[in-house]
Amino acid sequence: MDSKHNPNNQTNVPRTKAALLSRGIVQPTLGTSQILRILALIDKSRSMEGAPVVDACAAVTTLATVLAAPENMNAFHLGLAVFDHEARELVPPTPAASFSLPPGIAASGGTNFCGALTLAASLVAPFAAGPQSPGRPTVV
Repeated sequence: MDSKHNPNNQTNVPRTKAALLSRGIVQPTLGTSQILRILALIDKSRSMEGAPVVDACAAVTTLATVLAAPENMNAFHLGLAVFDHEARELVPPTPAASFSLPPGIAASGGTNFCGALTLAASLVAPFAAGPQSPGRPTVV
């Protein structure tokens, strides 16, 4: 949505933990020996120009903030990949408390879903192949 459709130039991304929880997003807690690795994938193709890409970036930032909560005891690592006509990893799996969205994510190019999913699969494969703790996935 561009600014002419959104006159207040506000996004619809919840900004607080309470807003996330009110939407049914539950904040899980894990033990200190378990690390859950999450890969965020942002579509930054031309069709995402304006508010959509801003909202996607805000959502990833909000996710990092929620996952970095002290009660999670550093149990989450967050990585980021983006795609348009090509896919690339921008942030390797990083403890959520240290995650920082790189500046300058702007919409451009076509939409290469195949490249994005192939990259995502290759990025999570090393973790998926490792030992998994009972009842908890190593990779999301």
